[in-house]
Amino acid sequence: MGDRAHSLRNLLRDDCLCIFVQHSLGRTDFVAHQYLSEIGEKIVDRCNGSPLAAKTLGSLLRDKYDPKDWEDVLTSKIWDLAEDRSSIMGALRVSYHYLPSYVKRCFAYCSFLPKGYRFDERQIVLLWMAEGLLQHETYGKQMEELGRKSFQVLHSRSFFQWSKIDASRFLMHDLIHDLACWAFGEISSSMESTWDGNNERRFSRNLRHLSYLTSQFDGIKRFEGLHKVEYLRTFLALLLGTRKTFYVTNNLVFHVVPRLRQLRVVSLCGYKIVQLPNDIAELKHLRYLDFSHTAIEVLPESKLFPDVGNLVNLRHLKDSHSNLLEEMPLRIGKLTSLRTLAKFVVGKGNCYGLKELRSLMHLQEKLTISGLENVNDAEDAKEAQLNGKEKLEALSLKWGNSTTSSDSREVAEIQTRVFEMLKPHYGLKELKVRGYGGTKFPAWLGQSSFENLVVLRFKNCNQCTTLPSVGHLPSLKNLVIKGMAKVKSVGLEFCGKYCSEPFPSLETLCFEDMEEWEEWISHGGTAGGDQEAAKGFRRLRELFIGWRSQERKFCPSKL
Repeated sequence: MGDRAHSLRNLLRDDCLCIFVQHSLGRTDFVAHQYLSEIGEKIVDRCNGSPLAAKTLGSLLRDKYDPKDWEDVLTSKIWDLAEDRSSIMGALRVSYHYLPSYVKRCFAYCSFLPKGYRFDERQIVLLWMAEGLLQHETYGKQMEELGRKSFQVLHSRSFFQWSKIDASRFLMHDLIHDLACWAFGEISSSMESTWDGNNERRFSRNLRHLSYLTSQFDGIKRFEGLHKVEYLRTFLALLLGTRKTFYVTNNLVFHVVPRLRQLRVVSLCGYKIVQLPNDIAELKHLRYLDFSHTAIEVLPESKLFPDVGNLVNLRHLKDSHSNLLEEMPLRIGKLTSLRTLAKFVVGKGNCYGLKELRSLMHLQEKLTISGLENVNDAEDAKEAQLNGKEKLEALSLKWGNSTTSSDSREVAEIQTRVFEMLKPHYGLKELKVRGYGGTKFPAWLGQSSFENLVVLRFKNCNQCTTLPSVGHLPSLKNLVIKGMAKVKSVGLEFCGKYCSEPFPSLETLCFEDMEEWEEWISHGGTAGGDQEAAKGFRRLRELFIGWRSQERKFCPSKL
């Protein structure tokens, strides 16, 4: 066999018919819908043995049982646009024709993605939003909701398919990609399709949207002539993996991108760049900026210029995995349209600090706040108004080593008050706390009103002598406690006072590196403790107790 390519024949008519019926009627034949049989067979004949065409047209007619709907597809004039009235592309164009108008725009935009690129739903919806493809408040729906709905429609109609390599991502069949290119015209492109016959790159002056797969060394020649494409709206570097180190010419970062003043989307994801240009703030149409997985330490403006507040249209600032970032721009609070801000870093001596979060009321999904050791006034934490950011699902709070001249007792008191003021909204699903230096946990932490909280993790909270009282949390499934060096006893406070059945949903419980831990007093104390303990932890499936150094032994008094 070797590496020879083999051309696959078209499917037999009966096999193609089976695929069509399965996707349109959820069955293997027309027995239950004989009145649709004749029309259905004629539609399948036009698929020319293509399983993709049969699947797409079948998905189009899913849950439609009126013969008129089927007749409309069969007699559509769109078939006549194809060179061959029975061609695969003709069938795909018919399917595209029946998409809702707002979904057509979204699908066509995806033509600039490279063929075979695997994408996730969230990424695509954010791009649609940044490009203004989703009308705001359509029929009372927010743009995010409309984006998810559009994506679901394209998936249900087989324009997007699950990736077999990565089950969390999607891709477009090559012919579907060709359809998107046909629908969008020549104003979008992936970098791989911009070479001319002389092996030189040519960017069309009409180009609006450009994407490419990053390579290990992207030099100046790869982007030659790009600065002349003055109406470019999308510049998207796509990262296939994070194991390698990727480098890009400074000419692109500091001279080409800032000159493209119509940009709405900029991604420099994955490159080993240490700073962004000062005049990035001149891109006043910018709505999506991604510098995740880079080596950027300081954002522009924080030390260099005061114009980051000009980016009032920016909705998505992706700075996750930028672990060297030291602080945020002073006027980042002016970016009131922000939906995505993966990380907020409180800098040293930053006169605004957490207050800048106050006006960012539309933040959603995940937020990490680090540098909390630099907060010296609990009122700053209160003004962040985390309890009003109701679209946040996951919150991570990180303290580092304090560098102030204050004594340890004063530092612990400040951090205790700060944590108390960082109360999130009751709908939060995940909370992580790391490096907290206070001596006790806030009272709100174990309130049963946090009924959606599923994941709770504490790491290196080394000044606390007792565990947080979290037994009341009704939905908590995963609890991890690491490196709490001063805890000697795990007792009633852990389960929650007056809690008849603690941890009703807990499935996984992990204790690690608890250096001074000596005893575990079960729920109910010593008197009748075993019977009382049985009322809690009813769903616990996995209990882990360990140390990085396995020299220590642990024997709980009761479990």
